Amino acid sequence: MPTLFTDCSECSYLDFFGIDHPHNEYYRKDLEKQTILIQMGLPKEICQIIIKMSNDILECNFCIDHKIKLCKAHQIRAKKFGKQYKGYGMMCDSCVWNEIT
Repeated sequence: MPTLFTDCSECSYLDFFGIDHPHNEYYRKDLEKQTILIQMGLPKEICQIIIKMSNDILECNFCIDHKIKLCKAHQIRAKKFGKQYKGYGMMCDSCVWNEIT
C-alpha cells in the first residue's frame, strides 16, 4: 500500500514492526527527508509533495488488469524477477505470485 511519500504499490509502513525494522526502511528514509525539509522551514504538506515528486515511478510490465506502480528500489527487485521468470521486463510481487502458483 502506498505511503504519504510515494505512489509505489509495494512501499508500506508497517506500524506493528516499528520504524527501525528493515520492512520500514524506505518509509523511515522518506520520514528523515521530511524532517530535514521541515527544519529548513517548509510546511509538512509541501515536504510530502516534494518527496513524492522526487520518486521515479514506473509500472510493472506484466500486470493485466491494473498496472502496479514501482519506486526505484522496488524496480530493481522487479527487474530481477522479470529476468528470472520471463527473461525480460519488470515483474511486481503480485505477478510473481501469479507465476509461481
